[in-house]
Amino acid sequence: MTLTRPEFENNNPYYDPEKCGLKLLFTLEDPSQCYDFSTVILVQDIESSKVYVCHDSGCSCPSPFENIHSLNDMTEVRSLKAVRDFVDSIGTRYSLKDVHALEDVADGVLIERS
Repeated sequence: MTLTRPEFENNNPYYDPEKCGLKLLFTLEDPSQCYDFSTVILVQDIESSKVYVCHDSGCSCPSPFENIHSLNDMTEVRSLKAVRDFVDSIGTRYSLKDVHALEDVADGVLIERS
């Protein structure tokens, strides 16, 4: 099933999550990046209440998440383990404190959905 919405066409889920029908729950950024970015966002679809994670990285030229055009471009997560596995799969060394904060937010939202 394609999860495309017209809201994604002209809006960026990182800068304008509400315009994409999303609630931005958490942003995880690599503080060691200077002219680059490696960012994970945790969002909740307002319509379905489903929770998604998404990663983007690059140099300072492109905008983060400019190539995200639908929920299909994100990964739905249904458990804290899925969030951890997603972050681990990226290979970026995020601050442990920030990763724990992401996990706390994700755990709270996922428990609410149960």
